[in-house]
Amino acid sequence: MNIKKIVSYAAATAVAVSAMAISAFAADPITVKLNSQNTDSWTMYSSEEYQITGDGDYTFTLDAGGEDHYITLYIKDVTEKAPANGGYENAVMTINSITVNGKKLALTKTEFPVLNESTGVFDVCPINGWAETFVTADECLFGDAEGGSYEYGEPVNTFEVNCTISGIGGAAEAPAAEAPAADAETTSTATGNTAA
Repeated sequence: MNIKKIVSYAAATAVAVSAMAISAFAADPITVKLNSQNTDSWTMYSSEEYQITGDGDYTFTLDAGGEDHYITLYIKDVTEKAPANGGYENAVMTINSITVNGKKLALTKTEFPVLNESTGVFDVCPINGWAETFVTADECLFGDAEGGSYEYGEPVNTFEVNCTISGIGGAAEAPAAEAPAADAETTSTATGNTAA
């Protein structure tokens, strides 16, 4: 093999490896909040910010203000901008559980595209009183009136959504490994993926 072929082969290999690295870590971090609006005082509640860093499991929690009636529950990019790389068209969020005051709801729909079709923004809305209802449970009764609220039967202090995101690329950041004690025989490792 002459030197030109070796150089050419090395360059092609570098490009291929570089392309694989880009596709494996294509996702830019997305900053989102879990939000809900009630129909007692029409107050909007928003969680702290969470970072979506790639495919994996996430848990979002929200202090819901302690009122009885809520009309929406959604996770949305706080920048409300389409991804800079134009990606995520095939990404989905699978809802593993939604809990209200620690009570798990029975879900009638669990898989949602992460992008809103009309805006191109990361925006997943598993509960929406103005649209098709996706949740059924004794703890979550939908009002009769159009645009009615979900009646939870008690003041709602916390919403929690646990989900799995796939199709974005990369991987969710795992907790940092703990440093082993000086006399420890084994080392600790990070387990699972969490939202930052």
